[in-house]
Amino acid sequence: MKPLHKFLIGILLLLAALAGYNLAWLLHPPQAQFQAPPPVKESPAPETLLGQQRPAFTLPDLAGTAHSVSEWDGHALLINFWATWCTPCREEIPAFIEIRRRYEKRGFEIVGIAVDSPEFVTEYARDLGIPYPLLYGSDDAVEVSRLYGNQQGTLPFTVFVDAKGRIAHIHNSGVLTESELTPIVEDLLKVSAENEPKRSKLP
Repeated sequence: MKPLHKFLIGILLLLAALAGYNLAWLLHPPQAQFQAPPPVKESPAPETLLGQQRPAFTLPDLAGTAHSVSEWDGHALLINFWATWCTPCREEIPAFIEIRRRYEKRGFEIVGIAVDSPEFVTEYARDLGIPYPLLYGSDDAVEVSRLYGNQQGTLPFTVFVDAKGRIAHIHNSGVLTESELTPIVEDLLKVSAENEPKRSKLP
């Protein structure tokens, strides 16, 4: 047999071996290549959170200082998830500002959590004169909203927490108006007053 024929036969055998290996790999792939990703934990349904203790979280303010939600324990609290690029979010902020002005002396506070960059939030807050605390984040802020029942990841998303830290109301269906906010906040403050320890009248 001529050397050239031997060389060609060798090449063909090598190609056949490679083809067999690839076929075997396709039929029996390494298990590590096809491991399923870890399951994503589902967001709790809003109705299951009502009356439950609010989830703990810590996020930075616009200056980069970290704040825990526990700082507002003892207040009737509105937690609003929003963004500067979200038109409905911007529409309801004036109502938040007015409600906060009306009830802040009675122990009511608002915490805005922006799913946004601090530069955009700082400029918008300055232009609009937002007086309440603002925190921000990206994936971490989205995760906090998920813990509070935002199953769809939509904005705006607003949660009301009583002075005992229990979730009292969740709103995830459009812009909140001042007329809608008023009875919710009044109920929150009423519950807060009822839960205050009774003071003795004795001197």
